[in-house]
Amino acid sequence: MSVIKKPLVCFVVAVVAVMLSACVAQQQPQPKSTNPFTSGEVTLVLKKGVTTKSQVIKAFGAPDIVTQKDNGTSEFVYQKNMQLRQSSSSSSYITVLLLGANRDSSSDEQSSKTMTLIINFNKHDVVKSYRSMTTSF
Repeated sequence: MSVIKKPLVCFVVAVVAVMLSACVAQQQPQPKSTNPFTSGEVTLVLKKGVTTKSQVIKAFGAPDIVTQKDNGTSEFVYQKNMQLRQSSSSSSYITVLLLGANRDSSSDEQSSKTMTLIINFNKHDVVKSYRSMTTSF
């Protein structure tokens, strides 16, 4: 290979490599949620006539409100408020020979979610019934 062709080939290979890596998009990874107060988790944990009061406390923690009724039954109320925030950003780079362009963008979204879970226990501290309500705004 001649002395002139070798630097030219190296330059062309470098330009092609830069052009192939022209666009790059990044999204920040979101941590996996370990929140037990989702509709799916509630359905998995609570089984009518099976799940005990101690199992409920182990799964969901101490309730916000406990009501003892005259007939020996009881009720747990959980109310959880969550702030959800999603961030993303992207960058684009375009390089043609020695000219270049750069564009950065990012977005930030925030929302609130409230879940109310009411669990009724029978006289033997076993789940008799439950209901949940979720609101998002």
